Amino acid sequence: MPKMGRHKSVDRNLRQSISWLKSLDGVSKVVLNRTDNCRHKFTPGHLRIQKADDAGLHINAYGGNGVVVAFVRIKPIEMLDGIRDQIEARFKD
Repeated sequence: MPKMGRHKSVDRNLRQSISWLKSLDGVSKVVLNRTDNCRHKFTPGHLRIQKADDAGLHINAYGGNGVVVAFVRIKPIEMLDGIRDQIEARFKD
């Protein structure tokens, strides 16, 4: 089963961060949602967790041209806290 959803194209500044995210143990899928072209204060490639739910994490991925809203499906869900800690440790605000 592929680790990406239907939409696969991301900003070139985000490719390394998304690839790292897909390589984590427990991440079964990364689903890219809408892209908003806007200014932001984060460096391109930064990932920020918005919220957690029963299936995974909702994140914002900040690229050079805007923000990509994404969902990270985590299976088994018991690994949620460990993956959240790894993302927060790598991408400190």
